[in-house]
Amino acid sequence: LTELDHVICRAFAYKVSSHTTDKDFAKLPYAFPTNPPTPSLHKVRSRVVFLSGLTPEFYDCCPNSCCCYTGAYDKLKECPYCREKRYRADGKP
Repeated sequence: LTELDHVICRAFAYKVSSHTTDKDFAKLPYAFPTNPPTPSLHKVRSRVVFLSGLTPEFYDCCPNSCCCYTGAYDKLKECPYCREKRYRADGKP
C-alpha cells in the first residue's frame, strides 16, 4: 500500500469506529493535517471499496436499530419490535 492508502485506511477506520458524521469528517484535514493530505470522504470511500475488493450492500434499518429489513423482514412496513414506521411520509427510509 502507498502512504496515501495508509492515510485513507486510518481515516476511514477512525470514521467507522467513532461514528463521526460526514460533516465532521470533512473537518479532520484542517484539525489534523497529514502528508499526504486526507482526501475527501467520497474519495476515501471509493478507495476503501477498491482496496477491500468488496461492494457494499445497503439495507433499510429501524431508526431505533431494532432490526434490519432483510430476509424475513424485507416486506415489513414497521419494526416488529418497537412499531416505528419503516418509511417517512416522503417515502424514504
